[in-house]
Amino acid sequence: MTPDSAVTPWQALPDGGGTVLAVAGDVRVAAQSGRLRAWRGLRPAWSVEVGEANQGRPTVVADRVLWGPYAVDVDTGAVTVLPFARPPAGYAQTAHAWSADGSLAVAAGRRRDRGGSVPPAAAWLLGESGPQTLWSGSDVPPQAVFVDPALVVVGHRNPEVDGTDGTPLRTLDGVTSAQRIDGRAGRLLVVEAGLLSVWDPARGSLLGRRSGGWVDACLTPDGDLVLAADMAGKLFRLSVAAGLVGEVEVPADGPVIGVATDGQVLFASFAGLPALRVRVL
Repeated sequence: MTPDSAVTPWQALPDGGGTVLAVAGDVRVAAQSGRLRAWRGLRPAWSVEVGEANQGRPTVVADRVLWGPYAVDVDTGAVTVLPFARPPAGYAQTAHAWSADGSLAVAAGRRRDRGGSVPPAAAWLLGESGPQTLWSGSDVPPQAVFVDPALVVVGHRNPEVDGTDGTPLRTLDGVTSAQRIDGRAGRLLVVEAGLLSVWDPARGSLLGRRSGGWVDACLTPDGDLVLAADMAGKLFRLSVAAGLVGEVEVPADGPVIGVATDGQVLFASFAGLPALRVRVL
């Protein structure tokens, strides 16, 4: 194992909490169930609650944070409900993600009524014209989804890649259901509890794979590095060019349980206090 030669101290975000993270410049947001908190740099900006569990992964787009079926103003914290970005009636959301440009949303859900007539689980591409079903069935509801303007991914045990018109493109080889899917620069990271995989989704080719026990991981914006937290709370940099073989450990004085990056800073959630911290990447 190679240590991080440039030890950069972590800086704490006050009043921090949340494990589902996003960062863009000086905007840092952290979600936990039905609450979303934001900071400008190290200064708390706002905290909002939406009165329901929200499994959405927040995405910072210009002056808004898109979070499940909600848009939150970056400056004021004002919440706007986006009804079209909610799963169809009768379903409870199990995963939700927005494209990086905010043009598309995708969600997965489970049927609320066990005796109902609709499929027990499903996934949809969501838009103002109405939901487009990508998948439905009796399998375990997906816990991770991903979308960009070119493709959408539903996180089954073997993730399904479709075009944004709903055309099936391919499936990717996996072992267990994905717990996070991240895409940057034409590369796709699938995070399973015991496996990290980086794919070229356009070709369906595997670029790197790493076994272990993983709680969270993300790609850098250039798609060159994976930042991954393992079940022991250690944080690593893994090179995609090296096929995720070898690692550089990022120093952390406590167990890390969530990660995000904008290519400039590393934003992390810790199991101990202070719960949220940033450092130069």
